[in-house]
Amino acid sequence: MATIVVTSDGPRGVRSNRPYTHSSLLRTLEDAWGLRPLCEAARATSMTDLFMR
Repeated sequence: MATIVVTSDGPRGVRSNRPYTHSSLLRTLEDAWGLRPLCEAARATSMTDLFMR
Protein backbone atom coordinates (compact mmCIF):
# COMPACT_ATOMS: atom_id res chain seq x y z
CA MET A 1 0.00 0.00 0.00
CA ALA A 2 1.70 3.19 -1.13
CA THR A 3 1.27 5.93 1.44
CA ILE A 4 2.67 9.44 1.52
CA VAL A 5 2.66 11.34 4.80
CA VAL A 6 3.10 15.11 4.66
CA THR A 7 4.09 16.71 7.94
CA SER A 8 6.14 19.63 9.17
CA ASP A 9 6.99 17.89 12.45
CA GLY A 10 7.94 14.32 11.54
CA PRO A 11 11.01 12.53 10.21
CA ARG A 12 11.99 13.03 6.56
CA GLY A 13 12.56 10.38 3.90
CA VAL A 14 11.48 7.41 6.02
CA ARG A 15 10.76 4.11 4.26
CA SER A 16 9.59 0.80 5.63
CA ASN A 17 9.97 -2.73 4.28
CA ARG A 18 7.10 -4.01 6.43
CA PRO A 19 3.97 -5.12 4.57
CA TYR A 20 1.01 -2.87 5.37
CA THR A 21 -2.68 -2.96 4.47
CA HIS A 22 -5.50 -0.44 4.66
CA SER A 23 -6.20 -1.91 8.11
CA SER A 24 -2.67 -0.89 9.14
CA LEU A 25 -3.44 2.72 8.30
CA LEU A 26 -6.70 2.51 10.25
CA ARG A 27 -4.87 0.94 13.22
CA THR A 28 -2.27 3.73 13.14
CA LEU A 29 -4.97 6.41 13.29
CA GLU A 30 -6.85 4.58 16.04
CA ASP A 31 -3.66 4.30 18.12
CA ALA A 32 -2.79 7.97 17.59
CA TRP A 33 -6.25 9.13 18.66
CA GLY A 34 -6.61 6.67 21.55
CA LEU A 35 -9.50 4.76 19.96
CA ARG A 36 -10.33 1.07 20.33
CA PRO A 37 -9.27 -0.87 17.20
CA LEU A 38 -12.12 -2.00 14.96
CA CYS A 39 -12.44 -5.47 13.36
CA GLU A 40 -9.41 -6.28 11.18
CA ALA A 41 -7.48 -3.26 12.48
CA ALA A 42 -7.21 -5.01 15.85
CA ARG A 43 -4.90 -7.60 14.21
CA ALA A 44 -3.11 -5.20 11.84
CA THR A 45 0.43 -3.92 12.21
CA SER A 46 0.53 -0.24 13.12
CA MET A 47 2.61 2.03 10.87
CA THR A 48 4.28 3.76 13.84
CA ASP A 49 7.79 2.92 12.56
CA LEU A 50 7.21 5.59 9.90
CA PHE A 51 6.61 8.28 12.49
CA MET A 52 9.45 7.68 14.95
CA ARG A 53 12.45 9.99 15.04
